[in-house]
Amino acid sequence: MSEEKVEEETYSLIFASLKHPIRRKILRMLADKPLAFSEILDALSIDSGHLSYHLENLGDLITHTVEGKYGLSSIGIAAVKLMGGVEEVGEQPTPPRPSLSKVVLSVITKASILVVILALVASSMFYMDFVAYWGGEDREIPNIAITIFPNQTFTYNITLVYKEEAPWTNITNNTFLYMERRPPINTITKWEECSFGFSFNFSGEYRTRMRIYDSTGAIMEEWWESGDDGAKVPLWEWLITKSGTYRVEIKNLGSEKISGCIGIAVRWRLFAKPYYYYGIAELVIASIYPALILVKRISTKIPP
Repeated sequence: MSEEKVEEETYSLIFASLKHPIRRKILRMLADKPLAFSEILDALSIDSGHLSYHLENLGDLITHTVEGKYGLSSIGIAAVKLMGGVEEVGEQPTPPRPSLSKVVLSVITKASILVVILALVASSMFYMDFVAYWGGEDREIPNIAITIFPNQTFTYNITLVYKEEAPWTNITNNTFLYMERRPPINTITKWEECSFGFSFNFSGEYRTRMRIYDSTGAIMEEWWESGDDGAKVPLWEWLITKSGTYRVEIKNLGSEKISGCIGIAVRWRLFAKPYYYYGIAELVIASIYPALILVKRISTKIPP
């Protein structure tokens, strides 16, 4: 028989043997060490008739050792190498599909983590924005008697001066209020707000124009009031944001003088966010897991 014929028959035997997965598995098993018939039978979990059939079809790819075991011939070793080359190129093992219970457990776990993260974020927003009123102080001057003649204007000045150290002075009379105090607290978690306002009570018929001026002399608000029932009208609308002199003007637009009284008050209110840093801590904790996922995804995209 010619050498070319022998080579062709050898290739035919190898390719015919490699077509069947059980024969490929037998060759891989024998590549590790020679095995007895019973050992191969136990590993493959097939009946002896089928095993004998596959061993017979492997032909010259396997040999019998002196101990009566099956091993690989030189052709069988070449066939195993051929299988290895084919598997590296295109026969990559398919990863096993996860069971339904594992899939359900994974979904529940991820959903639980998401719920916890959302709860932490919501809780952190609440704590960061929660504002508590921590008290304050008032300076009130009630029942200042005034008389305003037609086309005349009554003026009341409120002067606020900030000083770091005591002693502080407070002076009041029927035309002005002068106050000295420490500068207001203004931090992320604690701050003070100062507001002023007045109330008026005129007897009889009246028509007036009201103006509020800020510390720069600009009009903060202007409006008109009229009435004839002597009702007391309280007004609390204006924040004092800077030190300086704020002014209240009441002009008599009627044809008769008007008499009555006004009340002036300055209010300081202290507010705080007592749980602000708790909210920051919760926000940091809630961001750890998403940050780890993001880092993992980025690292997998970066080539080594």
